[in-house]
Amino acid sequence: DTKERAVKIIDGSYDPLSGPDVFKNYLDQGRIVVVTFHQSYAYEDFVEGIQVNMAAGGTGYVPKPGVFQKICKDALAAYDAKPDNPDNYVLIIDEINRGNISKVFRELSTLIEPSKRIGAQDEMTVTLPYSQTSFGVPQNLFIIGTMNSADKSISVIDSALRRRFRFIDYEPDVTKLKAIGTGTSKVDIVKMLDMINRRITALLDKDHTIGHTYFMGVSTLPELAVVFRDKIIPLLQETFFNNMQEVRLVLNGGDGFTKNPANQFFVEEPKYRHKELFGKVLEEHDQKDIYVLNPLLSDDKLDKIKPSFFKAIYEKNK
Repeated sequence: DTKERAVKIIDGSYDPLSGPDVFKNYLDQGRIVVVTFHQSYAYEDFVEGIQVNMAAGGTGYVPKPGVFQKICKDALAAYDAKPDNPDNYVLIIDEINRGNISKVFRELSTLIEPSKRIGAQDEMTVTLPYSQTSFGVPQNLFIIGTMNSADKSISVIDSALRRRFRFIDYEPDVTKLKAIGTGTSKVDIVKMLDMINRRITALLDKDHTIGHTYFMGVSTLPELAVVFRDKIIPLLQETFFNNMQEVRLVLNGGDGFTKNPANQFFVEEPKYRHKELFGKVLEEHDQKDIYVLNPLLSDDKLDKIKPSFFKAIYEKNK
């Protein structure tokens, strides 16, 4: 969708068939630039830094333009060439909230406002720290940022910067998924993911729902089993801090949808019972129910998994 929006900003339309190639061409031309923020990403990378002056034999330093300064320069040249109908440029910032946003943007949080752009009513420029040149943001530069709102371990969007963006919420799109099998053997991936996400929302919130891309391209039961074992289950364990009761609630409604161990992702492990370990029930310690991954998954017996195993996520059975 980011690619589609970027191409539409430049061309006004997007053809799903040719769009990816058009996007790549604009990348090659520099009309679209993609950058990924991370914890170490700095103003010097984004706007302007300094580098050793190799032309002078490595003595002294010279300004080094960052990604944002470069695309602004190109966009401004296009704006000056055709001020009434300039070519548009797009900067895509992936994982925008992974950087220290206020430090990366600094004075740019003001310059990117529509009313402060070059040619706007309240046009504003600043003097860059190293080159001491005047710098402004042209009106034909568009910024698209992407972020995962579920990741609370990283910085939130600065409130001053938040006012300068429109926010579009993307929820999992189950319509992009296809069922596996037919007839009574059919596993309805749409119903399955919808039920999982409704349970996550009920137990936690919508921010932690599971995206549909995990299941795109999955066409067999063993492939689906691998996705659950290697991706979905570890994600749920992390989301619910290894609270296996809640993980089981998400996957099988606890025991509510099936009591058949063969159709449950996690089965109870009786060997951790107090009486077996200590010869008696320890009154001072609560006896815990310990659950382990179904052997069909843990022992890699994926070819023995039946459709009922996954259907038990969204259909009640014995």
